Amino acid sequence: MAAITISANASVDISTAQYAMQLSGKVAGEDINAGQPVYLKQSDDKIYKFATGKIFIGIAARTAKAGEPITVFGLGTRFYVSSTALTGDLYYVNVAGAIDTAATTDDTVGAFARVSANDLMIVKVGKLN
Repeated sequence: MAAITISANASVDISTAQYAMQLSGKVAGEDINAGQPVYLKQSDDKIYKFATGKIFIGIAARTAKAGEPITVFGLGTRFYVSSTALTGDLYYVNVAGAIDTAATTDDTVGAFARVSANDLMIVKVGKLN
């Protein structure tokens, strides 16, 4: 298993994002980069990088510092993730708030599907194991 490098230019595809699940009106609980898998922490109602045992809700639409507003895009969102060509068909959320090439303890089913050489689409949210 190996985490892919999320591009500094990671971005959502507007044609899919307009129809995808979205969550706005929240703030980042920590620094989060565009394209990172995230969860909503119930105790403070803030968005954090995905962590063990949490419920995956989607990816950060843009980079945000702790305390800044953030929008999360979920199921059905296509996004540019990597400047290096992707080779697998399924990709997984890992506990470091990253995207992995192999199943992890927190994602055994695969949250992302490759839809082009550099783009993924979110195909599963919620508990992933």
